[in-house]
Amino acid sequence: MSDVIDRYVVEKDFTVHAPTGRGRVLADAKIIIRPTHAFSVEQIKTNVHESRLDDAVITEDGIVMLEPDRASYPGFIDYEHAKQKFKSGQRLKKPSPKPHAL
Repeated sequence: MSDVIDRYVVEKDFTVHAPTGRGRVLADAKIIIRPTHAFSVEQIKTNVHESRLDDAVITEDGIVMLEPDRASYPGFIDYEHAKQKFKSGQRLKKPSPKPHAL
């Protein structure tokens, strides 16, 4: 079908036409959508990245830095240096949630 939707099912509920007492009328419908496996995996990766953004810091150089991931560095010394730089950074303040408008 597409890169996002694997398949979908439409469940329909019919009832008798109330004013006349005869005939079938669509009373309700429910659409069930199943995403593709690739789309599900991409959403999970995105959510993990967003949760890492909550722990971001500003380094003394003025650079926004995420917590270092060992797999991102070729050597242990580079990783340890990045960890120290991350620990010395200043935490970003989360913006306060906007109030809901009624």
